Amino acid sequence: MPAIVAFAALIVLAVAVLLPIGLTALNGFKALGELQTHPFGLPRVWMWSNYWDILNSLRYWQVLGNSLLIAALTVFIDQREAFHSTILAAGATLSNLNIRGFTGTTSQLAHLIDVQSIVISYADATYLVGILCVLCLPLVLLLRRRRTA
Repeated sequence: MPAIVAFAALIVLAVAVLLPIGLTALNGFKALGELQTHPFGLPRVWMWSNYWDILNSLRYWQVLGNSLLIAALTVFIDQREAFHSTILAAGATLSNLNIRGFTGTTSQLAHLIDVQSIVISYADATYLVGILCVLCLPLVLLLRRRRTA
């Protein structure tokens, strides 16, 4: 019986997620007047030009480019953080292992790896601040308005 309840909950969740997406896509084919009067029905006249106008506008491609840039930077930063987490986990693991050929203690080796990961994290933070400055400087220059006396 619990499997049926879980399956029903997943169906309800899927409908709650997919219904707004489907309605948004369908409403994109409607004229503005029809959208205001019948927001939940099928379009009476399918206006394909609505989507064509969006794809031909420069603003759409600018916004899409900005979204792709943010997504790429997020993936890049997340991958670097995953790498650092792996280094920290390696330091914790090495503190519990006996490694042959290492003249120091395993806790010294683990401490060395922890210190290196802290330095790398600090370098990443300064790198990220540098990227943000480089990205924001053109925006500041573009948005700056000249003051008239």
